[in-house]
Amino acid sequence: MKNVTVNIAGAMRPVDVISMSDNLEDVQRQIARFDGPLAVDVETTGLNIFGRDFRIRMVQVATLEKAWVFPVESEPELSVIVAAVLASRPVLLAHNASYDLLCLDRFGYLDLEEAWTRTVDTRLLGHLLDPRSTADGAVGHNLENMASHYLGEDAHRYADDLAAHVKASGWSKAEGFVNVSTAEPIFHR
Repeated sequence: MKNVTVNIAGAMRPVDVISMSDNLEDVQRQIARFDGPLAVDVETTGLNIFGRDFRIRMVQVATLEKAWVFPVESEPELSVIVAAVLASRPVLLAHNASYDLLCLDRFGYLDLEEAWTRTVDTRLLGHLLDPRSTADGAVGHNLENMASHYLGEDAHRYADDLAAHVKASGWSKAEGFVNVSTAEPIFHR
C-alpha cells in the first residue's frame, strides 16, 4: 500500500493507494469503520462514457478522515472490492454524480437506478447554494473551484499540478486522461 498525505481544509489527511497485494478485507473494514457518507470519484480515459475505448482508470473513495485510491485499470481485480465498498454505504457523495454513476454502472460496479436513490450530487448542492456563475462573481460549480473555496487553495493546487504534469509531458488534456500513469503520486492527490 502506498500512502500519500494531502492538506484538506488545513488538516493533513491520509490517502492510501490500494493494490492487490494489500489485505483487502482490512481495507474494507477500515472504510466500514467510518460513519457518514462516502464520497466517490472516477478517473477515466475521457468523457465519452459509451465510446469504444472508454475505460475507468481509478476509483477514489473518501470519508471526512481518509481517502482510498483503487487503480482498477492496472489492477482490474480491485473492481470486486470497489463494488462491495460502494454497495455497503447507505449514502454516496459525488460531484456531477450522473457522470460518475453512469461510468460505474457501465462497468458493473453498481446499479445506476439503485445507487441514484442514495447519492447526493455536490454539483447540484453548489447550484442550490449559489446559482450564479463565476462571471457573476460566484465561486462557480466545477469541482476545483468549489473545493478551493470550501476546503482551501491546496485543492486547486493539486489540479494545477496535474495539469502542469500533463503539459510538461507534451500531452493535450485529453491525452493526459489516457496517458498519466495511475502509479503517479500526482494522480493520487
